[in-house]
Amino acid sequence: MGRKVFVSYKYGDTQVQDLNIYEENWFGQNVKVQTKVRHYVNELSEILDKEDHIYKGEDDGQSLADFSDEYIASALRDKIYDSSITIILVSKGMKTYHSEKDQWIPWEISYSLKEYARGGRTSLSNGIIAVVLPDQWGSYEY
Repeated sequence: MGRKVFVSYKYGDTQVQDLNIYEENWFGQNVKVQTKVRHYVNELSEILDKEDHIYKGEDDGQSLADFSDEYIASALRDKIYDSSITIILVSKGMKTYHSEKDQWIPWEISYSLKEYARGGRTSLSNGIIAVVLPDQWGSYEY
């Protein structure tokens, strides 16, 4: 039986090893794009689908950035509540100097580790897997 998997990551971090990704531009030409952590999420999502697991994150291009913090928190709570595993993709550029309360990744990890009751059903703590991604030079020494 497949697992429901939530992935926590820094969407726009480009300090990761190149995956040699090409995307079609406005003129129908395939052009090389700078690899972001999101590209790793796309690869992981494809693997999860093949193994009968369910990816509980947002689709590529489905940005929540324009929504209120309350809306984002509600959407994330729903996805994490309905998952059993949280995978954290650790990348070189994920560290920010904002306070912890102003960052989503620590919040996602914290929420994943707690039990919550909804409608007579209690979600258990998620299993946590941290995956360290190589930086743009292929190194893990950051």
